[in-house]
Amino acid sequence: MITNAASGKITGTQTEIINDGSLVANVHSIVTGKISVRAGETVASLKSSGTFSGSFTGTARGKSTETVVSSNLTIVANVSESLSARGHNKKFSATTSAPLPAGMDGDWQLDTDITNAVNKLSGTGTLTLSNGRDFTYQITGNYSTRTEDAKLRLKGEGAALGTGFSLTTQDTNMDLTVLKGKVLGQKPTVP
Repeated sequence: MITNAASGKITGTQTEIINDGSLVANVHSIVTGKISVRAGETVASLKSSGTFSGSFTGTARGKSTETVVSSNLTIVANVSESLSARGHNKKFSATTSAPLPAGMDGDWQLDTDITNAVNKLSGTGTLTLSNGRDFTYQITGNYSTRTEDAKLRLKGEGAALGTGFSLTTQDTNMDLTVLKGKVLGQKPTVP
């Protein structure tokens, strides 16, 4: 099970079976890494270390780069793994792809409950991802009656702790004009 924290940090464990015809290995590893955006694409960089059993018993080390291809909603993974057991070393590498789970398309929604007390804004917000995962935020800010701009700061709570946003809205409809911040190692863009 691998978890992606709101900060973009990835941690967890994984179990996999490697079978190249001459060797069968059941690999159990601890995984660490992070998500970032490179050249406009969402990329997860992962490292793993653990043990394996099967044809031999020994240690396993691996790394992978997994890229979300937004044009066809798939993940492409470039994986390499090294197995070591008493004088036997074996390296594996592969490129695989898989579709994103149904409904995951990168869209997100921010729902807010904001109170205005003499042009000082406060409240709460929930950022919901297309996969249903959500993050809660405390909101503070100011409203200018002259420009009709609201400048808001969202500070993450619970699972969103350590993340935040600043945004600017226009008019009483609060049309979003500026959005800055990061969640899950990515900078959300205005839909």
